[in-house]
Amino acid sequence: MPTEGAYYLVYPRTKQPPPLIRTFENWIVQQAAELEEADGDHNHDHRDR
Repeated sequence: MPTEGAYYLVYPRTKQPPPLIRTFENWIVQQAAELEEADGDHNHDHRDR
């Protein structure tokens, strides 16, 4: 998938991620959602260029 940038959260596979990892994952997903919502109608998808 083409992208201008990306981050990957990588940690050892266990039954449940450690609480600190879950907290960080929830926070970063929330931040991304807020940025996307704040972007509103300003779509930065430049695939047509």
